[in-house]
Amino acid sequence: YPPPEWPPETPAREKLRMFVRAMLSRMLEPSESSWPVRLLMREMIEPTGACQSIVEDFIRPQLRQLLNILREILPGPLPDYRYMQLAFSIIGQCLHYRVAAEFVSLLVPADERAAHFGVDELAGHISDFSIAALDSFLLASRHDSGRNARAKATETIG
Repeated sequence: YPPPEWPPETPAREKLRMFVRAMLSRMLEPSESSWPVRLLMREMIEPTGACQSIVEDFIRPQLRQLLNILREILPGPLPDYRYMQLAFSIIGQCLHYRVAAEFVSLLVPADERAAHFGVDELAGHISDFSIAALDSFLLASRHDSGRNARAKATETIG
């Protein structure tokens, strides 16, 4: 499952939408080759010696891609751990629908699942939710930066 590709001029928010959709497609769409996803889920829960190889060959390149998207959306001076937390939050939302699929099927009637819990619906929801959170984070960061600058100016004057 290669990471999604897009033209260089693609806006970062659209890249995020494409990334989330690709991730959900791999996790949720039934296919003849669903065994790699099942293997990956098992490795996440009970890592074996193969885990390091899976991380390096499959997970890290995709995480790098998501981190690059997040740095485009939030180009501020954020520490690396913050970008990692944001990436894990987005990935966690996607993983929820794979890992908790049986619970979702017990909680949500079949007709509602069919209408509102497909890959496209979930990708739209997770992308919209994540972008709203990133916008809020960006606004808070700007507010904090402004407040810090005003505090430093006050200290200088005082």
